[in-house]
Amino acid sequence: MPRLQKYWENQSSPSSAGEPTLTGPHKFKNRPYYGFILYMTDALTGKRRKLKKSSGIRVDDPKGLEKAIAVGQKILEHFRNNENPNAPKRLKNFFESYLHDCELKGLSNSYLRQIRESFNALIGKYGAEVLLNAITPAMVRTFLLEVKSNSRAQGHYRCLHAAFEQAVIDGVLGENSFAKFDSAALRRKHKPRPRGVLTPEQIKQIYDAMPQVTYTDRLMAAAFLFAFGTGMRRSEICYLLNDAIDWHKNEINVRSTDDYTLKTKSSAGVLPMSSYAALALYGQIKNKEAHKSEAVRSSRFVFCNSRGEAYQPDSLSRWIIKRVRSVCKQLGIPHEGIDLHSARHALIQHLVDSGTTPVTVSKFARHANLSTTLSAYHKMSDSNAKFEELLIITSKMPLPQSGIDLIDQSREVMPDAKSMRVIKHTILIVSFKKAA
Repeated sequence: MPRLQKYWENQSSPSSAGEPTLTGPHKFKNRPYYGFILYMTDALTGKRRKLKKSSGIRVDDPKGLEKAIAVGQKILEHFRNNENPNAPKRLKNFFESYLHDCELKGLSNSYLRQIRESFNALIGKYGAEVLLNAITPAMVRTFLLEVKSNSRAQGHYRCLHAAFEQAVIDGVLGENSFAKFDSAALRRKHKPRPRGVLTPEQIKQIYDAMPQVTYTDRLMAAAFLFAFGTGMRRSEICYLLNDAIDWHKNEINVRSTDDYTLKTKSSAGVLPMSSYAALALYGQIKNKEAHKSEAVRSSRFVFCNSRGEAYQPDSLSRWIIKRVRSVCKQLGIPHEGIDLHSARHALIQHLVDSGTTPVTVSKFARHANLSTTLSAYHKMSDSNAKFEELLIITSKMPLPQSGIDLIDQSREVMPDAKSMRVIKHTILIVSFKKAA
């Protein structure tokens, strides 16, 4: 029987710590098959373990040696890519381990869901068995530019860039292919989705016209009005608890719970209860009390589904916007770019346009810093400042002596507009007398 050991000694490079060494051939359990023994050395502990693998190729096969060598190559590649902690991992294995690490870090459910969507999209494009080091910058560019939605493409880029960067830090990858991609190409390729901003009058018209026949209809209308009255994010609305509402102080406590972790630390805060929010909460409380299910009546979530559980943010937003857009078509209100988060944009933009100080708006919106509020909402076209106020303030500023002298000289050389009109009037009178 031909031996494969000499072949592997000639063809394979000397093994290092953490890589398998392939020897053979061997009969597996006294059967006439080519078999392989792999000696794995753990890079951390230094312990060596012996793994037996059968090639499934019969010894009496005329091309058994050639087939066994090909199978041996696959076995060796599999163990180098999956058993060695320092070897490049396959995309699916890396995704599972990275997601597990993110869950241990206590990241929010919304961010974990975005990580799953990004990896599933990449796996759907290039397959689950592709090696991480086989994903090139060209493949990254093709993958991101084929995504139709600009916001979704940017979300994929942020999540996968962070994941592959962690792989570089752990020594699994030599370089991050997503770091070589110019993210500005996404903005050039995709036109930004318009951000729909509704006025308070339009919010009122939409709420009055929304169907309120069933429990779900009344809940969707109340949640939409509540989103505008508080400016809360959709995930914060879904996991809002009954004990977070203080009717005595007219306040709403936004905080992390066992079911939901806030987006940032600055997202926590106490919000004043506006008339819109009070109306929406009162309507939803009555809506829950009238439900026939005990699970709904005793649910600890304010905006719970028919099973008494919290809605998923995507599900709640999808059902609300389906109703809102239908009503907008009936009322003739433009609904391009309108979603549940638009209610938050509408309230914050209305506060800015009404002259509320940016610091107060930023604290109410619970932004991480003031620059977020100013860059997103306080646009130049939205500013109603009058330059007359600026001139009044600057005229009261003290001037240097040289500046006062220059102003006096300019008044002597150039008379003001009132003096010019008087001089012209006098000249006309003299000319009239001469003509008479």
